[in-house]
Amino acid sequence: MTHTAEESPRPSPTADDVFGTARLRDTVLATWSASPARLREDANAEEDLALGGYRDRVVVELAQNAADAAARAGVPGRLRIALRDRAGDNPPVLAVANSGAPLDASGVASLATLRASAKREDGTGTVGRFGVGFAAVLAVSDEPAVLGRTGGVRWSLTEAREAVAALRVPALDEEVRRREGHVPLLRLPFPAEGSAPEGYDTVVVLPLRDAVAEDLVERLLTGIDDALLLSLPGLAEIVVETPEGTRVLRRRVEDPYTVIEDDGAVRRWRTVSHGGALDTALLAGRPVEERLRPWWAVTWAVPVDAEGAPEAPRTVPVVHAPTPSEEPLGVPALLIATLPLDTSRRHVAPGPLTDFLVARAAEAYAELLADWRPVTPALLDLVPGPLGRAEVDGAVRAAILALLPRTAFLAPAVPHEGEEPGSYTALRPVEAEVVSGAGRETVEVLAEVLPSLLPAGLESSPALRTLDIARVPLTEAVDRLAGLERAPGWWYRLYESLAGVDPDRLTGLPVPLASGRTALGPRHILLPLPDGGPAAGALARLGLKVAHPEAAHPLLEKLGALPATPRAVLTTPQVRAAVAASLDEEPWDGGLETEGLPDPEELAELVLGLVRDAGLETGDEPWLGALALPDEDGELAPACELVLPGGAFASVMREDALAAVDADLAARWGEKPLAACGVLSSFALVRAHDTVLDPDELEPREGDWPEPDDAGLLDAVDVWSEDVLDRFPDTPVPPVATELLAVRDLDLVADDRWPQALALLARPPSARPSPPPSASCSPTARPSPSAPTPPGGCAATPSSTGAAPPGSSPRAATRSSPGCTRRPTRAASRTPRSCAPSGSGPPRRRSSTSPAAPPNSSTASPTPPARSPRPSSTASTPRSRRSTRRRSRSPRTCAPSPPRPAAPRTSWTPPRRSWPTPPTCCRSPGTARSCPSGRTSPPRSPNSSRSAGSARPSPRPSGARAPCTTCPPPSARSSGPARPPRTPSTRS
Repeated sequence: MTHTAEESPRPSPTADDVFGTARLRDTVLATWSASPARLREDANAEEDLALGGYRDRVVVELAQNAADAAARAGVPGRLRIALRDRAGDNPPVLAVANSGAPLDASGVASLATLRASAKREDGTGTVGRFGVGFAAVLAVSDEPAVLGRTGGVRWSLTEAREAVAALRVPALDEEVRRREGHVPLLRLPFPAEGSAPEGYDTVVVLPLRDAVAEDLVERLLTGIDDALLLSLPGLAEIVVETPEGTRVLRRRVEDPYTVIEDDGAVRRWRTVSHGGALDTALLAGRPVEERLRPWWAVTWAVPVDAEGAPEAPRTVPVVHAPTPSEEPLGVPALLIATLPLDTSRRHVAPGPLTDFLVARAAEAYAELLADWRPVTPALLDLVPGPLGRAEVDGAVRAAILALLPRTAFLAPAVPHEGEEPGSYTALRPVEAEVVSGAGRETVEVLAEVLPSLLPAGLESSPALRTLDIARVPLTEAVDRLAGLERAPGWWYRLYESLAGVDPDRLTGLPVPLASGRTALGPRHILLPLPDGGPAAGALARLGLKVAHPEAAHPLLEKLGALPATPRAVLTTPQVRAAVAASLDEEPWDGGLETEGLPDPEELAELVLGLVRDAGLETGDEPWLGALALPDEDGELAPACELVLPGGAFASVMREDALAAVDADLAARWGEKPLAACGVLSSFALVRAHDTVLDPDELEPREGDWPEPDDAGLLDAVDVWSEDVLDRFPDTPVPPVATELLAVRDLDLVADDRWPQALALLARPPSARPSPPPSASCSPTARPSPSAPTPPGGCAATPSSTGAAPPGSSPRAATRSSPGCTRRPTRAASRTPRSCAPSGSGPPRRRSSTSPAAPPNSSTASPTPPARSPRPSSTASTPRSRRSTRRRSRSPRTCAPSPPRPAAPRTSWTPPRRSWPTPPTCCRSPGTARSCPSGRTSPPRSPNSSRSAGSARPSPRPSGARAPCTTCPPPSARSSGPARPPRTPSTRS
């Protein structure tokens, strides 16, 4: 693009000398003639400026002069900078035109002198104040000129040499020779013809010296940016014309922004300015003419994006004082301040004035951030780092960081109630917190109750460390929610936001309950089922914590909450405690402050409903046997002490052996729920694993209900254990039965009902109730019932008995519990059970002391102490669980028991032994057995009832065995049928 250039000013003898340049020249030449050293002095000063501090500031200094001229004239400043190509023999020309106050005589005099500005004590807000800025033109031109509407002035290095040579002063000629022809040309102005272009009042014309000057000018013109208009508020427009094109920059104010348009591109700057008069004490040590201008000004400018968030400045990051210096600035903003400069005009001079202006700059910066709207997390980008790039930068940073912690400029995670986005109430860093390890949704939900939280995603921001903002772990933030009352929907939103968080960090997460309270931690909380399930009111009556339906979230189940399925409700500690205490006189509260606890009848209805809905089978939850249920007389009794009326077991049970459950209750709930609660509807099995066959240790466990793997429930199980021990050599450790399977409650069978009982036991397993599972067996295992004892055999050990109160029914007496502990509220006993065969007299008692021979038995020859034989008894009759006393044991002999019908047995194979076969003893017609050292071993009655099982002996130490004693002769034993010899490997 071709541009018309102003003509370069030429010497003209007819030009009017309106500014008195001849007088200025004569004065200077006379001074040099009188004192040639003055020429040297002026030349050195001019070189220092042109080649030193102002070597690359021609554009800035001319723009500053233009801004001052506009300020003096009180008009918006307009500046046009045109670079013209070479035209023929004419060099390239840089023409800088401006509007404002025109050139006058005082201005020419100031240009022709050094450090004598015409702007001294000017109160119009001018920028130039030293009178040396025009010297920057000498870096690119030897023939500068300034043209106004009323006249012009020019300078020429060639004409200045000629004027000095015309003086014919040898000393001056010698000095010029030493300087290779260089003279201080600005001291010798000449009149010039020409005028400023249309629309401007003054133009500076600079014919460029050479290609180096041309390259410098092109670089300076390319470097013009927004900072030039921001630092020179007197300018409103800058037009840059180069051979490549025209660039127009305009400045306008749109509160609170300063808008810069650059060839159609609009950039907004948020600015804040402070200023005022200076205390004279701060100016001590400053030059006199600087002390005559006692005011200060500070401006911060930050570019913003379309949403009003700060952006990084694209200007050169240096301090502007007010024009660019060489002091680096790391603060992400543009600083323009009237800082004192040193003689190079490039660095800030230290002193109290600088300290004062640094403090004012920090205050203005804090105000800029505090007043910023909209409040946005991007304001953290304006927080400077703690390390400065230079002394001034470090001082400014330190002053700013001392104020920011108590400056409210941080955006909260969510607005406060009633606030619109962007108009948030900002937080101060001293009160702000950031949650570590939380997502955006989580922080936004938490911020509704923790208003000091900052938005998520700022954990890695260096500004947080610089401002020392508190970091809150997510676990701690969750703990702060304890006791918080919020709507269930709010809690659901919180759980939704925490779905992907490590569960270990959420153990203290509160959960709103259906009762209106809040529980701490999801464990042991029940979640209502989407399709119904137990009613929340009923669950609350049981003392259970049920989550509010609107707050139920899958996260709670992941954290330990359980869906409120009937089975889950049943297995809660509260329900188990309620069942265990259902017969207690004091009401159970489960340790909770609950109201309206159910009474035993209501508890029974609730539990039976849960059992029915859970589909429990007999023995699935043995502890349900402690549930208090009404019997046929309306009295409460544990479910395990009751029998189902009209059931299979009731049809074979001895009359008055056990009470029947209330008929109405049985009709309402049916067999399955009641049997699952322990009510006897058929024979029950005991399956134990790894049972130590120590007779003295086979006692019932302490508890409120029979456990399906408690071998101590079986009556005479110690007798069976000793019989098993008789088959093995003595060992220091008793053997262990890997599996023990037995039928309970055979002692309750009526004598005339044994055929029906045997038929019931002979039914296939699929037709009988499933055996109770134990902790060490597979739930799908199918046990085989052990052989029952028919009538005529030993029924059971005696149960504790007591007299019934006068006038009461026999059922009011204490019953012999089939594996249940006698409740303390049931004082009387039922009909005692006999431990003797039918018609054989009173029951025998077993003694744990030295054995004694029974009647009609012959005494054996003197032998070492031997194990006494014991009468056989039903091995499947349970005993009272509360009984801890040892039962006395009857002495045993080799005489067989009275004959009884044989009972079916399961096969039993003893483990293989590695020691030699011991010698046999007790040899008599029809018997041959081996026995341990020092004992006599009787032959067993074929009617002895035993629990089916397999046993493994403990390791036996090696060594010789004591000789076995000889059994008494047949004549000395009780009469009985002889039996053939048998081996311990099989039985039938």
